[in-house]
Amino acid sequence: MNTTKPYGYLWLGIVLLGLAPMLGCDKSVATHPVSGKVVLANGSPANGGIVKFRTTSEEGEMVKASGKIQSDGSFQLSTFEDGDGALEGDHEVILFSPASGDGNVSVAPNFASKYRNYETSGLKFAIAPGENDIVIQLEAR
Repeated sequence: MNTTKPYGYLWLGIVLLGLAPMLGCDKSVATHPVSGKVVLANGSPANGGIVKFRTTSEEGEMVKASGKIQSDGSFQLSTFEDGDGALEGDHEVILFSPASGDGNVSVAPNFASKYRNYETSGLKFAIAPGENDIVIQLEAR
């Protein structure tokens, strides 16, 4: 009777489980640095909130990059790692305020509500290889 075969399957299972977290998370896709500023129609910076870019990858998957809007209106996008930027290509853009732990909005946005939805924001930007510096000009509330 050969008892080593069941242990061989157990070992194979352990190895496959160890490799599972690496599958489906392709960080080899090239990102390009994206920074910029969110500016109101009157020229003052948007204070707080989140900017989110979305595009479709070559594989047909929706890929999003986001960044926190600082008090001076500046932001830096991250897709897979902090500050890595966004994928090359055309992106739709939204802006919103994050919710606090109790579900309430933690920062009162100083931009129109239309910017919270990809279909109504009207914001589109192309990301190119290399450094990308973007100014997002908004309408005042």
